[in-house]
Amino acid sequence: MIAKEYASKDSRFILINQDNKGLSQARNTAINFLTTRHEEIKNLKSTTPSYVLFLDSDDYIKNDCLEKIFHMLQGDANGVDIFKYSYEFTPKKPIPKHFTPALYQNGIDLILQHPSILGEGCVWLYAISFDFLRTHNFHFIPEIYFEDMTFIANILIYAKLVYVSDEASYIYRLREDSITNAKWDEKRTHKALESYLAILEHHYHLMHHTKNKKLKKILKKLIQAYIWSFYNKIRQTGYKAESSLYQRLYFYEQTCSPISKIKFRFPKLYQSLRSIKCFITSILK
Repeated sequence: MIAKEYASKDSRFILINQDNKGLSQARNTAINFLTTRHEEIKNLKSTTPSYVLFLDSDDYIKNDCLEKIFHMLQGDANGVDIFKYSYEFTPKKPIPKHFTPALYQNGIDLILQHPSILGEGCVWLYAISFDFLRTHNFHFIPEIYFEDMTFIANILIYAKLVYVSDEASYIYRLREDSITNAKWDEKRTHKALESYLAILEHHYHLMHHTKNKKLKKILKKLIQAYIWSFYNKIRQTGYKAESSLYQRLYFYEQTCSPISKIKFRFPKLYQSLRSIKCFITSILK
């Protein structure tokens, strides 16, 4: 085992073994391990877990990634709950524009200025203060797809200090056989629908517990986007979803306008109505 070999060569590595329970549970096990042994590890100055980074198994970080992040955390990003960096693709391809380096007094300010950040879904772009993580007891929802979405929403909404860097430290490997590119059979489609419902429940809870009206509006739009994804996945795959799934979805659809419901369920009819509206508008001008 490669991991065991490295752990035996360097005392800074701690190897944790468990049966394959999925990505979320692997990350949760690591968080729980650090939490349980917090005081013990804290006494070892060379291995104090100040910040936690998550690395997907098929990606990698640049050789100087941790060193650069460490120095930033001692400088402009000193004391932050979250440090966000950027990434590159391999093989090379264009990526969305990097964020402008900036310090935010809280994560909500970052969300309000860049609402799309809640939909990026890449927890491997964040170095997270372990004390912040432990204080709020943040974990990943197990056994779902897109598990990063709820976790990122949590850390951004509750963070008090966030630093955003344009440094591309993470290398995202593009593979044709990756999970996102795999075939959507019935089992995977059903799990995707269950995942959308889990994310909807989480975001609905956040929306109803925030007092920030602008954030509430952003979360409402995000909820609508996941409802659209639910219906779109069914249209793409032809999957015959159980009525119980639609019943659970119906609860979240009540946050949407009647025209939005038409858009979700009958996209062709919605486009026709939009065309008619544009035609009438052009006549009346």
